[in-house]
Amino acid sequence: MKIERWIEENIPSLANKTYIVTGANSGVGYHIAFNLAKLGAKVYLACRSEKRALEAIKKMKEEDASLDLTYLNYDQSDKESIEHFASYIIEHQIKFDGLVLNAAIYHPKEKKKMTKDGFPQIMMTNYLGVFHLLEVLGPYLTKLDEYKIVAIGSLEARNWKKDALARTLKQEYKSRTYRYNVSKMMLTKLMIYFASNSENYHHYAIVEPGITQTDITKNMPRLIAYLGKYFLKLFFHSPNKASLGALLALVDEDDNKPNYYVPRGLFSFSGFPKKRKLKRKHKLDVDYAYIVSRQALYDE
Repeated sequence: MKIERWIEENIPSLANKTYIVTGANSGVGYHIAFNLAKLGAKVYLACRSEKRALEAIKKMKEEDASLDLTYLNYDQSDKESIEHFASYIIEHQIKFDGLVLNAAIYHPKEKKKMTKDGFPQIMMTNYLGVFHLLEVLGPYLTKLDEYKIVAIGSLEARNWKKDALARTLKQEYKSRTYRYNVSKMMLTKLMIYFASNSENYHHYAIVEPGITQTDITKNMPRLIAYLGKYFLKLFFHSPNKASLGALLALVDEDDNKPNYYVPRGLFSFSGFPKKRKLKRKHKLDVDYAYIVSRQALYDE
């Protein structure tokens, strides 16, 4: 089945809907934003780089000049930027129907391993930044009639240890893959925590996009980055197909605790999205994970 046909059969018109997509200037985030806009929605691209975001908007509009796209500055590794972003949403009363938390990093540049707030770049960008955003937006979210928060997870979120966050913040893990795993596992637990403490479980969803060609390897050594990008393109699905899980999550009206979507192919590596039950490891120590995250982020 072609992607266009799948969208036609599974996603309704999104006219008069508003969505915010973080990290929307490239990869899966780009295609999430582009597909939402093509379906008639107003889309805010929340990105760190204004230049790259405007280039992405220009590229989208070259295909359809009528698309309603707006850039918002947002650096998920910077607490001050997160607070300015949240303030803009609140002050301008942006009543979004969905917020897609896509921004993430796998291999930060050597000189940017730590953020200016003193946190490991991977953990702040992939998890603690999301935590801070949702905490700041919390009171505003209660005023919205309906909304969906969709977090882009990862197949890497496989292992869980209660001391994983503390040890990652202390940089005890040398493996970037394992640090990435911890950040995505914590993100999944955060969505479960908020879903479990919300009056409407369907406000939150987790999407694993599978394995796809993105620029997540861009900061790796040049040869490894090139080979990695070629390998991903050759053997796994496109970023456009990987974006479909987020589209489905945004329009699905089922109210599980929360909804969880993965590709339907072998080992969930690729394919069109399907709903799946959360695994036991995802649901372990959810309240504990929330408490230790607050302690780490706010020095409580």
